Amino acid sequence: ETWYPIFDDQAIVPAGDIAVDPINSEIIYVGTGEPNGSHNNLPGAGMFKSTDSGVTWEHIGLTNSSQIGRIIIDPTNTQIIYTAAVGSNFTPTPYRGIYKSTNGGTSWEKVLFISDSTGAIDIVLNPNNTNELLAAMWQRVRRPGYGQSESSFGPQSGIFKSTDGGMSWNKLGTPNGLPADDSGVGR
Repeated sequence: ETWYPIFDDQAIVPAGDIAVDPINSEIIYVGTGEPNGSHNNLPGAGMFKSTDSGVTWEHIGLTNSSQIGRIIIDPTNTQIIYTAAVGSNFTPTPYRGIYKSTNGGTSWEKVLFISDSTGAIDIVLNPNNTNELLAAMWQRVRRPGYGQSESSFGPQSGIFKSTDGGMSWNKLGTPNGLPADDSGVGR
């Protein structure tokens, strides 16, 4: 019934996703940047964490990820966090992909990287087997003069699956009912 801002005092405004620790609701994560990929999306400054329900915030890394599309927390071990980093929509960058933290965001490891033009837009975790993950990868870089003739898809886009907590990934393809690489797969 009543709402009040808890992130407006930060130096960065756009948020791509918010996640609340399922065990301790005072712990909140915010991934910054607009992941939409539209004409005027704003970049972020990485990940932020609050341990006091948003009263104070700490920057916890992934500064160059530009846009964060999703944050998921492992419900069986809330120190494990996955983040889908889109990266800059305007230039190729090595800061795209799926990142994993095993220490509540103190440090991050990139566990899925396709290319400097393919970012991660979404990730989901199987709550019945938290080692199973699906990640949506999106090949896209907006060049100067972007218009209707430029596509927002590419052959590196697709759904990737991990069965070992993100340590290895396989691209799902046409045998699984998904479109072939050349069919215009995007976000």
